[in-house]
Amino acid sequence: MKKLVKISLIAAVALWIGGCGSSTDAPISQLNTDDTSTVIADSSAPKNSAAKGVVKGTGKVVAVEVTPPKETDIPDDTTNDITVETGKFIRGASPVIKSLFFPADNGLSGIELYRYDLVSKSYTYTDIRAGALGSNPQFLTEVNGKIYFSADDGANGRELWVYDGTTNTATIRNLNVTSGPLSHSNPRYITHLNGILYFSADDNTGEGRELYYYNISTNQHGYVRNHLLSTLRPGALGSDPRDLRVQDGVLYFSATQGPAFGRELYKYDPVVNANSGPVRVADINPGAGGSNPRFMASIGSKIYFSANDGVTGREMWVYDSVTNISKRVRDINPGAGNSNPRFLTEVNGVIFFAATDGTVTLGRELWKYDTNIDNVAPVANINLVFGSNPSYIQEMDGNLYFAGWGRLIGEQGMELWKYNISSGQATLVDDIAVGLFRSSAPFWITEANGMLYFGAENSPLNGRELWKSDGENQSIMINNFNPGAGNFFPNPGINPNMGMIKTTW
Repeated sequence: MKKLVKISLIAAVALWIGGCGSSTDAPISQLNTDDTSTVIADSSAPKNSAAKGVVKGTGKVVAVEVTPPKETDIPDDTTNDITVETGKFIRGASPVIKSLFFPADNGLSGIELYRYDLVSKSYTYTDIRAGALGSNPQFLTEVNGKIYFSADDGANGRELWVYDGTTNTATIRNLNVTSGPLSHSNPRYITHLNGILYFSADDNTGEGRELYYYNISTNQHGYVRNHLLSTLRPGALGSDPRDLRVQDGVLYFSATQGPAFGRELYKYDPVVNANSGPVRVADINPGAGGSNPRFMASIGSKIYFSANDGVTGREMWVYDSVTNISKRVRDINPGAGNSNPRFLTEVNGVIFFAATDGTVTLGRELWKYDTNIDNVAPVANINLVFGSNPSYIQEMDGNLYFAGWGRLIGEQGMELWKYNISSGQATLVDDIAVGLFRSSAPFWITEANGMLYFGAENSPLNGRELWKSDGENQSIMINNFNPGAGNFFPNPGINPNMGMIKTTW
């Protein structure tokens, strides 16, 4: 097994320059495509491969550790007994987060799977696809010390992969039995339920994109079927499941059974629906239109989501699994207009979200639905003209943090904001990209140990890099991991299926 090699960023670049053209090419088609094949770090790799993270053309995964220059610490230096940095608001009962995983590009290997170690404050990456294209990991999901995700190694197309946090190796699960880089199952919306991964996939057996399962323990996989062995939408088109979410042991997702129903909300209980297969919850927008449920959040037995009934526009809806009834919560933008609820986030029985009521005085701002008293109301009016457009809402110790446009007409740009749930006050945390009409545009905002980690750009000279904030003081760019103007993080607008997850290992 390839050992992790610790080098400086400067040394990495020097090694890469010095090693160009010195590796021996091997056809990438040599990669084993068996369903349980393992692609691991190779101890025979030339030493100079550490700079690139891969031996060119072999397709073998190599994890390379790069230690950045020492970062400038946030004024709060609170730490715990394992030296993981914590903020002022760390909850005593919260599990200690040790790693962040996300797709990124150091400028040499394309977009690959990265791990930022919160203890050593260094990163490793696993280069699944040799060269500058990268494997572009998507739909990251953690289960028992392993990361499951979708990636394209250039030889087998986009398939299911697993990263083992113990061995630092990546393994392919080739669900599409047809060989070749253009034939792939393309797993999407990977979700875990009771030892089974559920996702949307097409294994090229002629049944289209359907709800698929992968048993982690047995490596068995296949379409989710009813007692007649039928998928949700028989035929080559498939039901195309999207936005999978688990609540109380039940899988919820949107899908379409064809023109008769359009895209609606479905559920699948592996126990109750073992014979029937997935069942439609409701036909919110009758006929071919479909309500297209999105941005799901859950409280108890209820699933909240954004949907369009074809009459009152896109509004917030709720499905109660006890009464089996779906209904619109409110028509926030009266009539056919859309309030378009997004980024639904639950905190103590309250759903916070971004929406607009369609009025001139209130653009797209932060709203809340208090399920305890059945009350819907805006909670902040940050940008008085166009709306602040809150995005990537994250709760931390009674505060909501999000990216939002500030000032009267947005000349402050999109920056990191805070809304205190108790006081009802919204304040700017940090103007990271200083200057007229400049935005740092924070995204993938993730809380770990009372700190916020996110992607942002303070200057075109630095590109989109990894940042941190304690929620009070000036934010810190952890390092320019993709040197110069290069973007360490991909564009979240172009890559909506990518994101950041945290682990306790």
